[in-house]
Amino acid sequence: MKATGKKVWNSWNKFLLEQLFLKSRKFIAGSKKNFLPDINKIKIKLKKKFSHIPKNIFENLFKIFPKDLILNSNENNLYQYFNIVYKSQDKSFMKLKQNPHKSATEITIYTKDEPGLLSKFTGGVAMCGFNVIEARVYTLKNSMALDTLWVQDRTNLILDTKYHLPKLKDVLQKILFKENTIEKNIDLKHQDRDKKNYFNIVPKVFIDNTISEHNTILEINSVDRIALVHDLTKKIYSLGLQINSAKILKMGQKITDIFYITDLKGKKILSIKKTNQLKKQILHLLRN
Repeated sequence: MKATGKKVWNSWNKFLLEQLFLKSRKFIAGSKKNFLPDINKIKIKLKKKFSHIPKNIFENLFKIFPKDLILNSNENNLYQYFNIVYKSQDKSFMKLKQNPHKSATEITIYTKDEPGLLSKFTGGVAMCGFNVIEARVYTLKNSMALDTLWVQDRTNLILDTKYHLPKLKDVLQKILFKENTIEKNIDLKHQDRDKKNYFNIVPKVFIDNTISEHNTILEINSVDRIALVHDLTKKIYSLGLQINSAKILKMGQKITDIFYITDLKGKKILSIKKTNQLKKQILHLLRN
């Protein structure tokens, strides 16, 4: 395969192909054995690491996390997430660290969930002239959001610890503690809107209501640019929709954004008129 390497291959690609392989093998073999990750085994391993806390507290903590997050996170990340929620409770938390494996700076944010939250943080990243290359966004069952963003500079490199990180941390903290609004502050000089589309990538939008039981899945394929994720999430919220989970993956010049969305009442978008309007609005944004 030519589509390999750390800029293309990541943990989310791995998980999707792994699940496809295991489900296909089970179907072809006609086996009754479940090849998918066992959430109970994950729970037992996690419980051992949190043996210092009372059992009832651990059980309540485990119930907070959506199944999707548990199955899509490796052991170390899952431990980190549980530790953040256990220690922070209902207080906001943010951590920036370098992730050499992804050649990106990793931002973990835990805070009270609210409409437009992802748009605000991706806007903060764009304000600094940086780009979100991957993201995972979850709403926990305690009404808190747990978001992880992976960010690179304009040259597709990990952020500089001396100049870039302090600037980004300051901006995100002001957004986190509601000391700053970003709309009029995004530095459009950093945006490469006129960047040539060398691979002639055509914007595509797909909407699916069959894969997820509770969410409408919105998949967007486009040429990547700084502030694109901010613009997309802002548009989704402006249409009266909420994002419950998101996977954002950059592969070279192309970016794929997958949003699990509902209306503000938590219902899937089943109206053909509304899904067509959503697709039309997103395509208009991408083409302009």
